[in-house]
Amino acid sequence: MSQINVEVQVCHIDAFGHVNNARFLEFFEAGKWDFFGKSGKRQALLDAGYALVVTNAQVSYVRPVKLGDTLNITTSLECITPREVQLRIEARNAAGKMCVTSLMTHCFLDKSGRPIELNDDMIAAMTFECGDHTQDRAIANLF
Repeated sequence: MSQINVEVQVCHIDAFGHVNNARFLEFFEAGKWDFFGKSGKRQALLDAGYALVVTNAQVSYVRPVKLGDTLNITTSLECITPREVQLRIEARNAAGKMCVTSLMTHCFLDKSGRPIELNDDMIAAMTFECGDHTQDRAIANLF
């Protein structure tokens, strides 16, 4: 699991005075890369020419977020299969109330841009928290 904080800036706000829905995808992308970096394998996989890309994003907006709010973005592994990685990403405000939640599915691409099956290093990069029951459930879904 990873947690980052994002302070809402003027550039995140839309004409209605709250964070534009597309900005949450940017916040979630930052959470994904922080999560991926916690394994210590991110750079080696990137150096090998692999890319981790979003193939599906389900986003639920629970409450508005406004200028000056600070969001805690939590990213955790939900499910992993031989070809996909699904992350649960949540954004909570300073009071701990859920604002936005997402299930985002990703796949790895090779240097030519084609989706590939996960190798041992990719799986290790996503399942590095073996003491967490969520991680154990996700690993069980691998086969």
